[in-house]
Amino acid sequence: PVAAAPARRHLRRARALADARPDPFHDPFRRFPTSLSDPAVLAELASTSAFSPSTLESYLSCPFAWFLEKVVGVEELASGVDARAVGTLVHAAAKSAYEPLVASSTRLRADGVPAALERACATIDLLAESERIPGTPAARRLAAARAKLLTGRLVLMEAASDGRLVPARLESEVGGDDGVDIGGVRIRGRVDRIDAHPLDGSRFVVD
Repeated sequence: PVAAAPARRHLRRARALADARPDPFHDPFRRFPTSLSDPAVLAELASTSAFSPSTLESYLSCPFAWFLEKVVGVEELASGVDARAVGTLVHAAAKSAYEPLVASSTRLRADGVPAALERACATIDLLAESERIPGTPAARRLAAARAKLLTGRLVLMEAASDGRLVPARLESEVGGDDGVDIGGVRIRGRVDRIDAHPLDGSRFVVD
């Protein structure tokens, strides 16, 4: 029946079958939804209580884009180097570069740069060949090259600084699965690095 057509295509078929002329001033499918209404979808969204900062930033930027990316799981077609792959590689490389410094409670100095870069590049090469990094072999090689460049700049900048802080924790988890309540919203994620002052033990978050 024309009145029961669930979509525009079905409406056209129903009208053709009923030999009914289309009404150019009445198209029940021209309206766009203004909110979510499916009970299953609403229940799934309501069950989520902890969010990462990037999720909140995405929602505030564009709720529709947030829904497609974070809920539906639609991925954008990437052009050039995959920034997420590069980010994954840089995080892993930085962690491997600084781990010995955390163990010895020392900061990175110029004489330690070659060893730090060697550890970082070895981690990048190993990870770029694994299934954790998406894309073709050529795309993974491009991401690895970009990650090595960025990590190299980070290590050299660190060694050239004259600060007294030393790395204390790397990729530190915050909030676990339940998140940290900051007033009605629960936040979870990872902090890139936490540095410590060698004299008074003050902590400085680097993220």
